Amino acid sequence: RIGQLEVGIEGSVLSVRGERPHAPEMREAAIRRLEIPYGRFERRVMLPAGRYQLVRNELSDGCLVIALNRV
Repeated sequence: RIGQLEVGIEGSVLSVRGERPHAPEMREAAIRRLEIPYGRFERRVMLPAGRYQLVRNELSDGCLVIALNRV
């Protein structure tokens, strides 16, 4: 778990779950157009056949970096 992110492997599926909160100053704002979705999300990525071990996951400059080993 990294802050509000949860990264895991379920079988051959890599899953990333989390929540992208609104900035405190946006809570009272009247939003006309929003290009970055906020709130809860989940992404599931099918991996090539095999077994994997999650070695590392970290946030770096706003990007989620995930390292896997095949076992």
